[in-house]
Amino acid sequence: MSKERESRYLSAEGGKDSKAAGGNQNSKGECIVAKEKQEIIDEITTHIQRCGGNYSAWYVGISKDAKDRLFNEHNIREKKDAWIFRTASSSQVARDIEEYFVNTLGTVGGIGGGDNTSDMVYAYKKAAHTNP
Repeated sequence: MSKERESRYLSAEGGKDSKAAGGNQNSKGECIVAKEKQEIIDEITTHIQRCGGNYSAWYVGISKDAKDRLFNEHNIREKKDAWIFRTASSSQVARDIEEYFVNTLGTVGGIGGGDNTSDMVYAYKKAAHTNP
């Protein structure tokens, strides 16, 4: 499996061994493993560096349903675009991570969105077809 394809797989599944590691399942039966702040920051930063582009070429946001947000609202192409999401241990941790990427690293994003159920942090590389 190519590095890019492996990155996408890891992004979609939250890690190859996420089901074996346990965790909650969402309404679609997908395993969700909550991660801590620094671990998520490190994983998203590594993904951005692997996929390329300046931080300003990336959008970071939070949601209670990252897949819906990525593929329906931001128009991400699941198999062609660079994207990642992770589930944080709480909505506050997700907000802290989003704020770090936007204010410290310079990604695009809308701090203050979502609600108290928005515990997923997502990032994607912006392209002509994405919103924004």
